[in-house]
Amino acid sequence: MANVVNAERWMSIIKDLCQMRFATMSYFAKKYNVSVKTIQRDMYSISRMIPIEIKQGRNTGGIYVLYDYTMDKAYMTCEQIELLLKIKDIVSKELTEKENSRLDYIITSYTKPVKK
Repeated sequence: MANVVNAERWMSIIKDLCQMRFATMSYFAKKYNVSVKTIQRDMYSISRMIPIEIKQGRNTGGIYVLYDYTMDKAYMTCEQIELLLKIKDIVSKELTEKENSRLDYIITSYTKPVKK
């Protein structure tokens, strides 16, 4: 059972990293309610699967996703994103707060992360 929990956490961490492009060990420790040491072990395992770099340091330390790595996610083109944003501007007053939030989530989830 522990291996399934670890694998689920790893997949979630990888997904988060691909979206955010950078995070700290303490961020993931708090998010998954585990120790920083557990996240360090997770990162060691994850680093054998995806290209990440782990930097130490108070100001620039953390986990960085290298290159343009993604999890085989299909992103929308710039034109598709622009169209959705235009539609949102037009209809946002007609949508509920929950519907607007869902639309924002879709736009954010399928927008390719910007290199840092």
